[in-house]
Parts: sequence; C-alpha cells; structure tokens
Amino acid sequence: MHSYEDIMNQFVWNNKYILSEGKSLYHAFLHNTCGISKVGDLVSKDNIFLGSEKVLNAKLTPSQYFLLMGVVSAIPNEWRSTIKGKSVHVDPHPFIEDSFQVPIRGEMFDLSSVSSKTLYREFRSRKEIPPTAQAKFKEEYLSLSIDWKEIYSAVNVTLDTKLRVFQYRLLNRIIFTNDKRFKFKLVDLPSCTFCKTNEESLEHLLFFCKITEFFWKIILLHATQM
Repeated sequence: MHSYEDIMNQFVWNNKYILSEGKSLYHAFLHNTCGISKVGDLVSKDNIFLGSEKVLNAKLTPSQYFLLMGVVSAIPNEWRSTIKGKSVHVDPHPFIEDSFQVPIRGEMFDLSSVSSKTLYREFRSRKEIPPTAQAKFKEEYLSLSIDWKEIYSAVNVTLDTKLRVFQYRLLNRIIFTNDKRFKFKLVDLPSCTFCKTNEESLEHLLFFCKITEFFWKIILLHATQM
C-alpha cells in the first residue's frame, strides 16, 4: 500500500506499475520539453489530474493532451483513488480559464466547444495524402474547379462491380488508352480506336472523339425524352 507522498513521488516513465496494454510508458516530449517526470507533476494543488501548472503551462496540442490523458488512465486505480479520495477526477477541459484555441479548416476554435468527431476529421485530413491523379487533373485543367468529394461519391450510383472498377480506374487515370499503350509498344499507333485520326488520350476517348460526341448526343436525347 503506497502512501499519498509515495505515489506523488513515483516516476511516471518506465514505471512497472504504470502500464498501458501491459507496457510501461515513455514520451520524450512530455518528459524533456514539458518537464513531466513524476505523478505529482500531473496533479494540481487541489488534487485534480491534469490541472497542475506544468500541464497548464505546457500549451499542449489536442493530440498531446489526449496522449497525456492516456498516461493518467494508466496510473493504477488505487493510486488515483488515494490522490483524490474515493473518486477519480480527470478534468476534461483544464484550459477553461486560459482558453485553448485549435485550428480547424483554417479557423480558430475553443477546444471546449469542439467535438471529438470534428477533431478526428481534422487530424485525419492532415494525414491524408491526395491521390496523384488529383494533381494531374489540376495540372491539365488549371481553371476548372473540382469538388473531389462529390466526384468520389459517384461510385455509389451503381452496385455493379465492373462499373465501380471502371469508375475507380477512370478517376485515377489508369485506363490504358492507345497513347499509353503506344509508349509501352503494345500497339503500332497511338491513334484513336474509333475515329482513327487523333491520338487516343483519356479525354479524347471520352469527350472529344467524333464517335464519342455522337454517342453522348444520343444518350442526352434519350434522357430528355424519358
């Protein structure tokens, strides 16, 4: 049985009693930069976890703060109960007095007013890498405004597997038209399969070929008569 003083002086890092998924913890940033070494560094004078001056003065990002909450959760329940009596209290917003602002979609918001779902989406958007096809489309069509979210949702308009595969290949520019096949020496000429006059690029095949134009006119005609 550890006393209150013993617990407060326990080192947080590489402590055999403070475990997450069976493993001891160590976060260099929290230790070296924030100066958090002992359990007492996490607790305020009123015995409130994450309310200490070291934590409040650390100016943690949301992800770093959530990491620190995980450290508190790893402290044995018996120790936490000793610190705060029978109840365990983790203040979810220790920055209320000094409002903590987080940037979301280019605007600043108070952390206490942001939902975890919104934060997750923001973190995910910063980690996501757009497909290289997007850069190619932007390079080809500088003045064209493209709503990629709407374009990618087009895959839901059909349940047919082959059509979905075609949509995916189209959006990622991996349809092997004759201009590409010619580079790989798979065909003798890069000319269009249908009109035989222009080079068969993806754009030509779907929009600019005379045969394709005639096809789209028929489709539009039938669509207006339905």
